[in-house]
Amino acid sequence: MSNLELFCDFWFCALYTSIFIILFYYLRKKLMKLRLLSTRAICFIYFLCLIRLLLPLESPWAICISSRFFNPIIDIMFFRDFFLGKHNLHGYQILSALYIAISFFLLTKLIFTYIRVSSFARKKPLEPSDKAYRVLSQIQAENSTALKIDLYELDHLGSPLSMGILKKSIVLPTNCSDNYSDIQLYYILRHEYNHLKSHDCFTKILANVVTCLFFWNPCVYIFRKDMEQSMELRCDQMTIGGMSDRERIQYMETMLMVIKNQSTSKAGHSSASGLYALTLVSNCPVDLKERFLAISKKHYNQSLYKDLSMVTVAAMIFIASYTVFFSSHYEPPMDDISPDSSYHEIDPATDTLVIDGSYCYILCSDGATLDVSENIIQVWKKDGGRVIRK
Repeated sequence: MSNLELFCDFWFCALYTSIFIILFYYLRKKLMKLRLLSTRAICFIYFLCLIRLLLPLESPWAICISSRFFNPIIDIMFFRDFFLGKHNLHGYQILSALYIAISFFLLTKLIFTYIRVSSFARKKPLEPSDKAYRVLSQIQAENSTALKIDLYELDHLGSPLSMGILKKSIVLPTNCSDNYSDIQLYYILRHEYNHLKSHDCFTKILANVVTCLFFWNPCVYIFRKDMEQSMELRCDQMTIGGMSDRERIQYMETMLMVIKNQSTSKAGHSSASGLYALTLVSNCPVDLKERFLAISKKHYNQSLYKDLSMVTVAAMIFIASYTVFFSSHYEPPMDDISPDSSYHEIDPATDTLVIDGSYCYILCSDGATLDVSENIIQVWKKDGGRVIRK
């Protein structure tokens, strides 16, 4: 694959996904209010966006549509020279070098900060005798597959959080067992347990990797924020599944209590871990309002049929994005082509390759004969041209 093809695949991948993100972000809340889409389906559709951004290459059966609209961009990127000192570079080389340098810096920063925040959050393990472990054991017993989860506590942590891909952990604010009742602690741990059960931490880190790779695209930041909100909505629905109206109210009261404690504490590490962990509550009033509305009024109890319908449409759009791509189109320079009787146009559909012993030639439809080389013979046979042997 040429540099030009790679360049076009990458940018059209970003364009396709950006358009889909904007449309889906606009329609998401309307579809959910109309009970046409569940939180599980939303997370799946956003996961398709992740895959599309991470796999920008076109499919072998893709259809190319050429247009002159892209000619100025291709001219600047591939056919215009830029002089940097003694070096003569093309636009795509300069742009690629800057992109690789910035992406590498952001990815390196993401990895090292994740390692630092993870080690810091796991400095102080919770005592096995703490009642939080007893509540966690109850939650594990309620699930068919119990996850191995370690509990930690951290000073000045505003909201409980879950983190870890291989080593799954729940980090609680210091004295969390004393500040919350048994039922409140149950709701907190069950919420974080469901995040770990759904591998949301891995998805969130993957979304941040995509943000590092597409740092220049504002749609990616919309995608990351709304995907996190969608995971919180889904986790809320998993947590309140089977609960009575009174228990739903208690769950929301627990969230309000966490917000109250968060506002009174010096939450110095919740913001630092926000890119790598999932917290019970955020500081965004709009997001909290949507979550409370979903919990209290049961907006998102959807049927499997409706989910399958919407997911199927999204999957078809996902596949279609790999089947069509655009390229530049240049007209042949007819003014530079001078007719010459010594030149002949050959066509395998109308002309014939004649093999007479060791002598080969092409018999044109106008009666002219042209000597050919061995390479031409191989190409002619490969294209299915007519061959006569004497």
